[in-house]
Amino acid sequence: MSARENLFLIHPHSAIEGVARQEARCYWKRTVMRSLCVVALLLGACNGPAQSPPIFRPFWGPEVVYPDTFVLFGIVADDDHGIEYQLLSAPANVDFITGFDGGRPPEYWSALFTWHTPSISAVGTTNVFIVRATETNGPGLSATGMVSIVVIAPPPIHLSLSNATPRLRMDNLRSDKSYWVRWTPVLPATNWNGLAYLPPSGPVSVTLSDTNPLAPQRFYRIMPQNECYRGSCP
Repeated sequence: MSARENLFLIHPHSAIEGVARQEARCYWKRTVMRSLCVVALLLGACNGPAQSPPIFRPFWGPEVVYPDTFVLFGIVADDDHGIEYQLLSAPANVDFITGFDGGRPPEYWSALFTWHTPSISAVGTTNVFIVRATETNGPGLSATGMVSIVVIAPPPIHLSLSNATPRLRMDNLRSDKSYWVRWTPVLPATNWNGLAYLPPSGPVSVTLSDTNPLAPQRFYRIMPQNECYRGSCP
C-alpha cells in the first residue's frame, strides 16, 4: 500500500474522532450549563431578582391620645404590585377602610383608621393595631405591621384668684395637640362655652385669665381636640 493510500486511510478516522470529541465537548457543556441553570433557578437568579414582601413606612401618627376624642390616621406599606390591607386586630370603636392617603397613586394605598378613643377610665392602657398588607398583582407576598398607641390623661387645670379674677394654669401641654379651654355656669353641663383655643406647637405651660364676671359661678375644663394624622384630612 502506498503512502498516499495510507494517508487516505488515516485521515477519515482522524476526522471522525475529532467530530466525536467536538460533540462530546458540546454535550458536557450543555449538561454543565443545564446544571448551573437549575442551581441558579433554585437560588432565584435565573428568573430575575428575588421578590420581597411589602415594606411598611415609618408610622406617622399619634404615640399617645386623650380619652373620648376622634383620631384619624393611616398605616402605609410600599410595593410595586399594588396593596390590599386586612385588619387583624384593633381596639373597640374603630372604623377601618383601604383608600388613598394624600393623593398617593394606587400602589401606595393606605390602611385608614377613624378611632373614637375610650373613656377616661382607659387612661394608661396601650391599644394595638395590627394590619396585614398583601400584594394584589405580584407573587402575593404579604407583611404584617403593628402600631401601639397609649391613652393618657388630659392636662389638669390649676385654678387661683387674682383680684377676684380667675386664673387658670395648664401644664404638660403637648406640642402635637390642640385644646379648647371651656367653661359652664352649672354642672352637669349641657353646653360648654369657649374661653380660649390653644393651637399645636404652643408652649407646654399656659396661664389664662377669665376677665368675665363670676355670675354666679363657673366651672372649667380643658378639652383636647380631635386629631388627624393622614395625608389628606377632612
